[in-house]
Amino acid sequence: MGTWTTDNSGVIHITGLYPGYYLVREVIPPTNFALGINNIGHVFLRADGTSVVPLTFANDPYGSLLITLRNSVTGDPIQNGEFRVTTSAGTVLGTNNGHFWTNLQCEILIPNVRPDSYVITKFGGREYKEEHQESVTSTEEEKHSKD
Repeated sequence: MGTWTTDNSGVIHITGLYPGYYLVREVIPPTNFALGINNIGHVFLRADGTSVVPLTFANDPYGSLLITLRNSVTGDPIQNGEFRVTTSAGTVLGTNNGHFWTNLQCEILIPNVRPDSYVITKFGGREYKEEHQESVTSTEEEKHSKD
């Protein structure tokens, strides 16, 4: 039938449709959003031409991944710790081949992370002699409970 894109306020106005039933489906969410669980709407337009049918689709914003590095013995924060972050399928995050370093607050904050399963690998340094790897799974429910 057709494809439309919302305007800057997230609204589409479609006119000139024939009366009847229509199925409306959101196929591509906005940048840094995942499709909501209800991405299909049903509409019935009356023959008298007076139908105005609002549909609302809700998308889920991507979450953030926060990595904090502390000394396992003293609990002291550690700056400049190196980590590599990938999806479980091996796709790297970020623009530096998946490598991130802890900042002055001893943290790495990666915004706009889509729901997926992630592998976080800590690389050895002065404080660490071996690699440590941890898998993190993010689901829609977990993301909402952490926001």
